Amino acid sequence: MEEVAPILEKFIQLFKDEIFNFYFRSFNYIKDILAEKEINLEKKPSQDSEETRKTNIETMLNAIKLAFMTIGVPKNKLEESMKQFNTLTKKNPDDYPDYNSYFERDLKDYIDQILFEILFDYLIDLDTKKMENLDLFDLLPRGFINRLNKFKHNKIPSSDIREAIKECMEEIKNSVVPSDYLTKKEEKIIKGDMVIKSATPEELKEFEEKRIVSKVGPSKPKVSIQEVIPEKLNFQLPQKQKLFLDSIGSFSPINSDIINEFNIDIANLKNSKDSNLEFLNLENLFYFISILRMLNIELSLNAKQIIEIARKYVNGKIFRASKESTPDPINNFFGLAILSELNLLYNDNIEFVDLTDIQRFLESELKDFIPEKLHLNFFTILCLKILEKSGGIIALKTNLINSILSLDILSNSENIKEYNPVLDILEHLASIKLLDKKANLSHFKSLYMSKLKKLITQNGMINDTITDSARALLIIDLLDLKKAEYTICQILLTHIIKNVRYFNSEDLKKEFNWKTDKLAYTIELRMLFWTLLACASYKTISNASLF
Repeated sequence: MEEVAPILEKFIQLFKDEIFNFYFRSFNYIKDILAEKEINLEKKPSQDSEETRKTNIETMLNAIKLAFMTIGVPKNKLEESMKQFNTLTKKNPDDYPDYNSYFERDLKDYIDQILFEILFDYLIDLDTKKMENLDLFDLLPRGFINRLNKFKHNKIPSSDIREAIKECMEEIKNSVVPSDYLTKKEEKIIKGDMVIKSATPEELKEFEEKRIVSKVGPSKPKVSIQEVIPEKLNFQLPQKQKLFLDSIGSFSPINSDIINEFNIDIANLKNSKDSNLEFLNLENLFYFISILRMLNIELSLNAKQIIEIARKYVNGKIFRASKESTPDPINNFFGLAILSELNLLYNDNIEFVDLTDIQRFLESELKDFIPEKLHLNFFTILCLKILEKSGGIIALKTNLINSILSLDILSNSENIKEYNPVLDILEHLASIKLLDKKANLSHFKSLYMSKLKKLITQNGMINDTITDSARALLIIDLLDLKKAEYTICQILLTHIIKNVRYFNSEDLKKEFNWKTDKLAYTIELRMLFWTLLACASYKTISNASLF
C-alpha cells in the first residue's frame, strides 16, 4: 500500500469533483429508469399493499441490474451479487419513510461498489470498455476520460504499479467512494408508460454520435481526404451572411434545398414529444423547439404547454436543472432561449421567472471572472446576450475580452474545466464574438485549423462524430475560412447531411432507442440541432464551381 499511496493521494486530489459527478450522474440514471417505470420514490412504502410493495422493490432492483447491464456489466455477475437483497421485501415498511430510503440505506453501498470497480478497472487497464460506454452515454463529466488517460500515462506507467493497485483495491475503496452523493434529491416526473430495455455495449455505440449510414472501409494510412466522400454535395454561401450566434433564441428556417437533402423522419420527430413528454427537460425542450424552427415546421406544442414544462424547472424564479438544484448558467440559457423563441421575454404575463433575478445571478457568475471556466462563461455571456437582444439593459462586458483572448486553450488544457478541444475552441471563439462582434480572430486561424485537421479521421469526420463535425463547421464559420477551407467544409457537410438517419423508425427495432430512453433521445436531438445549426449558413447548388 505504501508504494501506491502517493499515486492514490494525487488521484483523489485531482479527480475528487469528477468522481463525485460520475457517481451522481450514474445514480440519477438509475432514478430516470425508475421514473419511466412509474416508481414514486417519495411515496411511503407502508401506504402500499404487501404485493405492490414487493413489486416496487423488485422493480428497483431490476432497474439497478438493467442500468449496469446497459454499460456492460455481465448479467450473471449482477444476478449472483444481488441475491443479497432477496430479503429486502420482507423488511418492515414502517422503517422506511419513502422508497428512496431503500436506496439510501440498503442499495447505496452496492451501487458504490460496482461504480468503484468500473472506475478502477479502467485505471489499471483491467477493463476499459465499461468506462468507454459510460462516456458514450453521457454519464461521465466532459473530458474525464482524457484526463484519466493522461493520469494513467504519467502516474501508472508500468504493469507492476497496476498490479500493486489491484492488490490494494479493498483498502482504496473507502478512500475514493463519495459518501454523500445520494443525499441530494431530484424532482422527477412520474408518468407515462415507457419501458426501458437492456442494450448491449455494441448497441450503445449506435446512440453515440457515430451513427453513420455508410462508413468507409478499413482504415488506410495517409488516405487523401477527398477519397472519403461517397457522393459530394456542392454548396455556396448566401450573399447576406448572418453569424449563427445571432440566431440563437430566434431561429429562422434554413434553406429548403439543404432540408431536402437530410434523411429525417419528420413524423417521428414531431410525434416524439408525445411519446417522450417526460423526457422534455429544459435542454431537450430547447433542442426540440429550435429544430422545428430551423426545419420550418409548426410547433406541435402551444405556448401554454411549453410554459408548463419550463415551470417545472424553476425555483426562486430562476431556471435550474430541477427545483431542488442550485441555479446554473446552462439551464438558464435553455430556459431563456425557449422564452425568447416564443417572444415571451419581458412579457408581463410571464410571472414564474424574474428576469431581474436571473440577470443578477448571471452577473454574479462573472464577478470573479476565471477565463478557464470556459463552458460556464460561454453560457453566461450567451444568456446576457439573449436578454439584451430581447430588450434588457445589460452592462457592457468588454472588460472580459482581453482575458478570454489571451486564454491558450490548447496548451493550457490541464486547467480548462472538462477539456474538449472541439467544443472548447468553438466556445472560445464564440465568447469573443459575443463580447465584440468586430473582434479580429485572424491570429487564431492557423492554430485552430491545424488542430481541427489533426482530428479528421479516416472516415473524413472530426473525431468520427456528427456533433463534433458540425461544431467544426461552426468554428470554420467563426474564423471566416469557409471559402479557404471549402474542401473540408464540403466533406463534413456531406457526412452530417447525407450519411446519418435522424429519428428513423428502423432504429426502433433495437431494444435501446431514442423512443424509450431519455439519454438516447437527448443525443438524437443534440446531433440534429448542431447539424442544422452548422448548415444554416450554406445552400445547395448543382454546379461544381462554388465561389
